[in-house]
Amino acid sequence: MPSRWRVHAGVFAALLGGLLHAAQAQAGDTLNDAIVNGKFDINLRYRFEYVDQGGFTKDARASTLRAAVGYGTDGWHGLSAYLGVQGVLAVGNDLYNSTVNGRTAYPVVADPEVFDLWQAYLQWVSPWDVTARAGRQLINYDNQRWIGTVAFRQNEQTYDAARLISANLPDTAFEYVYVDNVNRVFGPHAPPGPNDGVFPMSSHLIHAAYTGFKPVTAVAYAYLLDFTRPANFGLSTASTGLRLFGMAPIDGDWKVLYAGEYARQSSYASNPMSYGLDYYFAEGGVGYGPAALKGGYESLEGNGTVAVQMPLSTLHLFEGWAD
Repeated sequence: MPSRWRVHAGVFAALLGGLLHAAQAQAGDTLNDAIVNGKFDINLRYRFEYVDQGGFTKDARASTLRAAVGYGTDGWHGLSAYLGVQGVLAVGNDLYNSTVNGRTAYPVVADPEVFDLWQAYLQWVSPWDVTARAGRQLINYDNQRWIGTVAFRQNEQTYDAARLISANLPDTAFEYVYVDNVNRVFGPHAPPGPNDGVFPMSSHLIHAAYTGFKPVTAVAYAYLLDFTRPANFGLSTASTGLRLFGMAPIDGDWKVLYAGEYARQSSYASNPMSYGLDYYFAEGGVGYGPAALKGGYESLEGNGTVAVQMPLSTLHLFEGWAD
């Protein structure tokens, strides 16, 4: 078991044990009800991915099964807990380069075999419409272009973080997140490098959405990423932006869909470079019932040395097979 996994699991167990002991002393069977009335969830996903890539004499054939099992308690005075594990298993021969299995004669399919802590957090929903959550968790913002869980891959990206979610202002949802570590899709056994399994950091995420401009939703954000491992210093950036999106009904089930976004990214914290770059995104289309047809334009500015960086993005949604 990796040392970082042991640290986070140990902290979670200590916090949960202390909470349960204190609650039992005060509430007796009430806490037991919260535990007994909790819910299990299980997710199984089989997938087969085939890659025929130039420069390789062998084609990749990745047959994998993902299993995720979790348990969430019911609430007790606003307190609750969730614990989940996930595993990825190669079904049959692993005829692909998972980035950790050493099969470099095959193209990469980044679905390594893993068994790891998936989510583990404590949560408190206060009477003032503020939710606090601490531990390993999933974070997806907007279209996941900046912050996402990369759920296309079998080993989902997770965040070791402390999070405050506020809904006590009219038509406004505000979040602040402090991120200590990101657990990437390459798994806890991946060696340091481009396909590093973890991103240690000391980062701040600020995200605010306002729905009072109906039918437009406005989102303002600031993502201050401070990577603490020297090999990743070049990814330390401050990105601030504004996103507008929504839909307008036309007739019956028909609707117009639209989105626009601008962000400015600059070097931040330990980044050895000094730069400022722009990001633009525009999208429009039509929808009918559950179906939609959209077209978009995206620009990630570069200066000849570096371009806009999005190391926590769900890349496949935007780059497809090119990623």
